[in-house]
Amino acid sequence: MGEVLLDSSGRICGINQEAERMIGRPLEEIEGWPIDEAVEDQALCALMQFALISAEPIVAPVRLHDGAVRDLRVAVGPVPGRANRHAMGLRCVLETIPGG
Repeated sequence: MGEVLLDSSGRICGINQEAERMIGRPLEEIEGWPIDEAVEDQALCALMQFALISAEPIVAPVRLHDGAVRDLRVAVGPVPGRANRHAMGLRCVLETIPGG
């Protein structure tokens, strides 16, 4: 499961290796950036931004940095022990969609 940690202003303050693979950029490159600057893929960026304002997890097909199309489940919730921060979890829930 990929995980992106955001600070209270919505800027990236942490990312694990799976999320780096999905986004196609390492933390060292995008730390402190807002999602819309860090995530080049417009569909993935829109999905992440919509999840920030939605109270429910979102599932949608997205073409990842490696070219694979996957259904992703994106959910946002507080990170335990971190005031004013949220964890945006990106998790592939299905195999690559044929023909994508």
